[in-house]
Amino acid sequence: MFEKLETRIAQAVSYALHPLLIPSYGLGILFILKPFFVTIIPGSAWWMIFLMLSVLTVILPLFMMGVLRFMGILPNLSLSLKHERTYPLILVAACYLVAFMILKKLDISDIFILYYLGATICALGLFAINQFWKISLHMTALGALTAVFTGLSASGIMDMPMWIATLIFAAGMLGFARLKLGQNNLGQVASGYFYGFITFLFIYQFYL
Repeated sequence: MFEKLETRIAQAVSYALHPLLIPSYGLGILFILKPFFVTIIPGSAWWMIFLMLSVLTVILPLFMMGVLRFMGILPNLSLSLKHERTYPLILVAACYLVAFMILKKLDISDIFILYYLGATICALGLFAINQFWKISLHMTALGALTAVFTGLSASGIMDMPMWIATLIFAAGMLGFARLKLGQNNLGQVASGYFYGFITFLFIYQFYL
């Protein structure tokens, strides 16, 4: 019974911390905290931007993967096998690139523009790595968000120790979940987290 409970918890954590959802979580947290680079955006405009980005980077990729599944190109949506990730990673990278290009045309803080530049670079890097080795996409996304908050704190833009600690705890839970479900081994979990973290931390430390 305890084994079944662990498995259900692991599944719930994996769904809740799905890599497509992590960027939207990050934007939501920033809106809640309302730092100066968020408060300069009118509330109604912010919600429109948030909705647009969520549709572009969550709903659209999921819809397109559903189309690929319907066409028989993807055997399932779990992307458990390395070769199943090729088309989804290209789609996600394209969606992030479009988000980046749209934000560049808006009067918005570079912090948000870098957010989706980093996501595009990360997705393209994952596509390249995936040709040779399976890496944890879940852990990459969470490592990237942790790096964003770390970079903002290190630059003195925001003080976010509680959120950084929360994300590190969440990373531990997510790592356990991926191992428990047999979706990744320890090397794939650790390398995914550090790949996402280092990529985003470099971008934010270099540009901010």
